Amino acid sequence: MIVTINYLNYLNGSAKIIVYVILLQEFRTQGMIRRGQRRIRSKTARAMCTWSHYRFRQHLINKAREHPWCQIIVCTEEYTGKTCGSCGYIHEKLGGSKEFCCP
Repeated sequence: MIVTINYLNYLNGSAKIIVYVILLQEFRTQGMIRRGQRRIRSKTARAMCTWSHYRFRQHLINKAREHPWCQIIVCTEEYTGKTCGSCGYIHEKLGGSKEFCCP
């Protein structure tokens, strides 16, 4: 899950508009916990069943509807770790780096 926050300050700094754009990737728990296909241990699979990802996503979407400055985008996993949240730059050669630093 990637959260991007853009701050827009205009006028003389007294008026601030905060815009939240939340990129929420689809988390397919069902496919991850099936016995024949999973790559995780059974203890982890049992724990994932108790986390209720879908209910969290629905709660987040409903809360975003209450606030006009908040936007939720449900996306796939591609490029979520390689994309800068502020400027949109895609770092093609990121590899296994733990931290993304926008150039």
